Amino acid sequence: MVSYPHELPPTNYVCVGADWDAVGGLQCVGFRGKAALAWQDDACWQDVHFAAGALQEICWEKLHTGHWMDVHPAWRDAYTLYTVLVLIAGLTLSTAACRHCVHAQHGCDSRSSGWQHQLQPVQAKLTALSEQYQGQPWHQQHWQLSQQQQDQQEQQQGHYLLCLQQQQSRLLNMLKQLDLAAIMGGPRFRPLLDKVIAAVDQSLLHMQLLLQQQQQSSLQGSIHGAESNSALGATAATGAAAGRNSVSINGSEAAGQAHSNAKRRCLHAPHPVQPADKAEQCARNAMPFSCRQQHGTAHTQSSDSSWKQLLPPGSMRAASAVVRVVDAPSLEQFLTSYMMAPGGPIPIVLGRAMTNWPALIKWQDLAYLSKVAGRRTVPIEVGQHYLQEGWGTTLMTLDEFIRQHLAESSTSGHLAAAPANAVAGPNTAASSTIVQAGSVAAKPVGYLAQHQLFDHVPALAADVVTPDYCMLGENGVSSINAWFGPAGTVTPLHQDPEHNLLAQVVGRKYVRLYDPAHSEQLYPHKEGMHTNTSQVDVEHPDLVQFPRFGKVPYLDLVLEPGQILYIPPKWWHFVKGLTISFSVSFWWS
Repeated sequence: MVSYPHELPPTNYVCVGADWDAVGGLQCVGFRGKAALAWQDDACWQDVHFAAGALQEICWEKLHTGHWMDVHPAWRDAYTLYTVLVLIAGLTLSTAACRHCVHAQHGCDSRSSGWQHQLQPVQAKLTALSEQYQGQPWHQQHWQLSQQQQDQQEQQQGHYLLCLQQQQSRLLNMLKQLDLAAIMGGPRFRPLLDKVIAAVDQSLLHMQLLLQQQQQSSLQGSIHGAESNSALGATAATGAAAGRNSVSINGSEAAGQAHSNAKRRCLHAPHPVQPADKAEQCARNAMPFSCRQQHGTAHTQSSDSSWKQLLPPGSMRAASAVVRVVDAPSLEQFLTSYMMAPGGPIPIVLGRAMTNWPALIKWQDLAYLSKVAGRRTVPIEVGQHYLQEGWGTTLMTLDEFIRQHLAESSTSGHLAAAPANAVAGPNTAASSTIVQAGSVAAKPVGYLAQHQLFDHVPALAADVVTPDYCMLGENGVSSINAWFGPAGTVTPLHQDPEHNLLAQVVGRKYVRLYDPAHSEQLYPHKEGMHTNTSQVDVEHPDLVQFPRFGKVPYLDLVLEPGQILYIPPKWWHFVKGLTISFSVSFWWS
């Protein structure tokens, strides 16, 4: 099912050399020969699975010992390598076992179309029986024989469907493990990892399509079977009545011929025409119905203004304090007037700077995101923000994230049409709540935040374009991060050391900015991991504890789709999602 990267020479599947030796991994140097041998001999896949699994456990333990930054990079590279070997070996063994089981026990090929060849004789026999008994009293023994053959057909289809479901489950688990390697592993074997991930993901799309077609076929077969039983009973009754009343059988012959034609249509009619993009249709069908209804209709950015109630107190209080919007300034103008302005860098909103981004159109559609990345496991922040008690990170697929945190907000499957008050933060008046047994509980906010999604899912990277303004730095782009979540997501007031271009693709975000000259009045944390973050809650400031905060001037804005906000280094900024929002940030220096 999976196209393994056989073109890669076995010498690529080795330990990590000098780096590995430096951290005491000499005990595995003999694994190189075993891996090379096993890649050429299927009989040794069991040995590869066992040996690589043991080494993967060692790497996993090292990755979870001490602080992440203290882990030697060799262990990350080794974890990636052994994860790939374990999963390829395991899938090879399980696929072979599944194929043998289906072929030996059920007499049908486990490939996608093999079972259809087994069922053709059954369909032909049913058609012949139908034609044989035109206009004649139906003999129960012949109908019972036909019914048995139909039962056999359904049994074979059921076995094939079960095999597909088992293989899909294995592939989903495999993809999750590969995603963990992409998140936690090192860069040395990343090209190999990306190839395997792409092969598994493509196989899952194909598997999803096969399952959909098989389920539709089974459903249609059940309907046709019920219709056929009814028609056959009517034909038998007609024939019997004609014999008793000595009436010409021409009428019965005509009825029998009509039934025979209908029977052939049931057996040989092609499946309904599938959409041009079958994979996208599969992804769309996997979404909740509330996200699929009205799909394909024209949508524009929602004119709903309920997002305004999510604005923090004091927002947009003076036009002079709102960040200016400049349409696509030249590189020279951006450099001299904003990035290196005489009084220091100045925040600015760049309009018409994303006209060449495919994401502006594609990412409005939940089905597209599900199709491209829905099966991928990603880290999701759960809670209001990282300073709040109870905040944490969990792993789930993007499809699960969409269903749990976004699907309720989009009744059409288009993110631009989602109302702001459908999903809001627990600290706002428009909070999304779950009411059970008379109680009201705030729904946890989920946020795919500051994740290098485009390294993780390269297919999405094709939808974004790195702004030319990033070329003005000396060291280039250091990180490209995705920010995807419902209304009410919050990033506390903080500062970053690099230039930041925040590109808004879907929805709206409120941003408040403070000049670094006022850092002391913003009360940053004195120690710990959050010394770049203010202690003040911008939405509910405690002016007794932080009296100088209320007098600090600030700039603010509502960032609209298609706009890019330039945030200079060290400028403090608070960000809140006003609707379902998808943003991309470029950090560069």
